[in-house]
Amino acid sequence: MLIKTDCRKFPGDKPCIPHKEKGMICETCDEYSPIRHKTLIIKLDAIGDVLRTTSLLHSYNKTYPDSQIKWLTKKNAKDLFLNNELIDEIMFYEELVTQAKLSVEEFDIVINLDPSPVSSALASFSKGKIKYGFGLDSKGKVFPFNEEAKEWFEMGAFDILKKANKKTYQQIIHEICCLTYEKGEIILNLDDSDKEFEDNFTRKNKLKDCKIIIGINAGASDRWQFKKWRLEGYKELIKKLLSKFDCKILLYGGPDEADTNKELLKTSKNIIDTGGNNTLRQFISLAEYPQNSDYRRYTRSAYCYGIKEKSCVSIWSDVKFGN
Repeated sequence: MLIKTDCRKFPGDKPCIPHKEKGMICETCDEYSPIRHKTLIIKLDAIGDVLRTTSLLHSYNKTYPDSQIKWLTKKNAKDLFLNNELIDEIMFYEELVTQAKLSVEEFDIVINLDPSPVSSALASFSKGKIKYGFGLDSKGKVFPFNEEAKEWFEMGAFDILKKANKKTYQQIIHEICCLTYEKGEIILNLDDSDKEFEDNFTRKNKLKDCKIIIGINAGASDRWQFKKWRLEGYKELIKKLLSKFDCKILLYGGPDEADTNKELLKTSKNIIDTGGNNTLRQFISLAEYPQNSDYRRYTRSAYCYGIKEKSCVSIWSDVKFGN
């Protein structure tokens, strides 16, 4: 029988979805979609950064509608891509087979938006006719592939340039990829199970009739520990919020914020800990609540609230003076 191995829907090791669901065979299949263009996007570091980089897909799909898109990331970001129909395949940095695939596959475009040595080495190793972003040279040093990537590269090297920057991250990555920036939204598609988790949390904590819900994430990523605000500052903030508003306060975070949130819970009975062991998608579904959110900068919470179009306030410590 004829097998069209160049079809985007052909997995190779098992029947394709059109065959399983509709009994289609290659000769007469009306869903045949030949691969005419291939793209590799590399974004490994920081879940929040991976999430906001998905905003690139709208413009990319508009510019290259027939491109097969493969995204190389880490396993901790896997759940961000569920139900994302603009990505054909997720590849994981931790899997040994990934390097084998990259050694044989050829791409029309390779994109690496992170000037880290690891991501840049992967971009240089990958086979691409055109490369945007950053690579690694023979001396083991990161360099910009294209002229449009130099601005972001220089901002990473000199604080004075980053402080003077007025562009959003989304605008910058579009420019690096030579795409028109049309303010496409971050892509995150929650499903019925995520909604059910949110509804159960609402009932359990009697949040349905709350007019004001304020979310607080007092954490910080390992990279930005010195920008983490002091615990007493959050306690003072909570007391002032509760004295001014008839509200509930939700504490967000992961395992690293467990001790901090335990201390903050002692401040008032109107505080609810959302839990430190939620899955990534559960964490994001709970970002639906806050009408106003105070979050630690450089955490995934910031981007989750942004997706939900919540008002956000960013507070961080002065690195030099520790305020």
